[in-house]
Amino acid sequence: MNFRFAVYDAINLVVVKNHTIDSALDEINVKKRFAVNDQNAIRNLLSYSIRHYGQAKRLIKPYIKGFNSIPSETINLLVISVVDIIINKSPAYAVIDCANEISKEKLPYKIKPFINGVLRSFNRDNHTEFNSPSIANLRRDMIDDWTKSGYDVQAIVDTLMLPPPLDLKIFKNYSKVVSAIREMGYNVIELPFHSIRLYPFKGKVYELPFFDDGYYQIQGFCASLAVESLGLEGNDNSHLKALDVCAAPGGKSFQLANLGIETTSIDINENRVKLMKENVKRLKLPLNIINEDFFDHQKEDYYDIVLADLPCSATGMLRRHPEINLRNNKNKSLQIAKLQINMLKRASSFAKKDGHIILALCAISYSETMQNLYYIQDHMPWLRVESIHFKNSELNKMVHREGCMLMLPDYLKESGGSEGFFIVKMRKRYSKEDGQFQEQFDRNK
Repeated sequence: MNFRFAVYDAINLVVVKNHTIDSALDEINVKKRFAVNDQNAIRNLLSYSIRHYGQAKRLIKPYIKGFNSIPSETINLLVISVVDIIINKSPAYAVIDCANEISKEKLPYKIKPFINGVLRSFNRDNHTEFNSPSIANLRRDMIDDWTKSGYDVQAIVDTLMLPPPLDLKIFKNYSKVVSAIREMGYNVIELPFHSIRLYPFKGKVYELPFFDDGYYQIQGFCASLAVESLGLEGNDNSHLKALDVCAAPGGKSFQLANLGIETTSIDINENRVKLMKENVKRLKLPLNIINEDFFDHQKEDYYDIVLADLPCSATGMLRRHPEINLRNNKNKSLQIAKLQINMLKRASSFAKKDGHIILALCAISYSETMQNLYYIQDHMPWLRVESIHFKNSELNKMVHREGCMLMLPDYLKESGGSEGFFIVKMRKRYSKEDGQFQEQFDRNK
């Protein structure tokens, strides 16, 4: 079977049924049905098609009367065909022939001539690039939100169109790992706090040297700064206890455990917890992992550190997961922001007096970032926001005037850009024994 059949099935699951790219590929059983090379081709064409979905639709729209009345399943076939020709530079005749076969098998019988006519007209005009800017791929509400927030929207969008880098957090034998990866021919960019970046990266991480030895983990550099903001590297942390809320797949928990902190990790998702346990075994780190709904977790101890890595709209991860652009909207971001506040209130109840609470979100929408921060400052008096500070002066440039960190996708653009991430560092002012905190918590939960 031609791999484009699988791309067509997958894009319909993503666009029509709100699947993620990963869950769509799992549902159509790509790993069992196709060889490795075809698996890569399927993922690449699917990702490119989702990433350039808006531009592709604008390019084919002039060839279709009544464009807005055409079913998504038909538009999706045209989108993957156009993207295949423009991005992959695949021969147009092969793409069109396959599209005709797909329409014959997957769509109503009258659609095949329509698909054939649109693509042949498109091909006659010799399009070699998209005729609209990359910003056409983003939802209008997202553009408005970022503009209101004062972001350089075009710089972000340009970065989102690029393949993501691979960031690694090295726990052991830093120099040995870097040298071995460079010997494989990869461009290795060294970042602060024993992180490195491979860019570009088109291989498999498990094929890199010392992966099975557990010397490092995959972790976005910006995400790693949530733990690094505590400034504990190089200290004796054996007396500290930490709780990581919504912890899976576990990157920040692994950081905490690697720092010598007694760490408990909670997550409700059984599959993600299973993956987390596999990584703990590979990394050989001591970690107490609990598969449970955080709201049902019974308080057995108070912690020096509570890391609230909460559910979010994941708008900071658009580059790696472009389907997020099709799945979320402004109203969902507002709903998620309310959930985050409720979860933060719950999380803060587990912290000791003077303990640290870290709010970490892979989101950059206003409602989930600065609006959340202002709510904490105005309505959660038991928490005091502390300004984040690093010894690295370049990192301090990313600290907002309110003391939080808001990193946008165009951060580190010279070395491939970044994920978007938001971090707030807080200290708990009241203890339960004061009576004030518990009363405030009960009133707000």
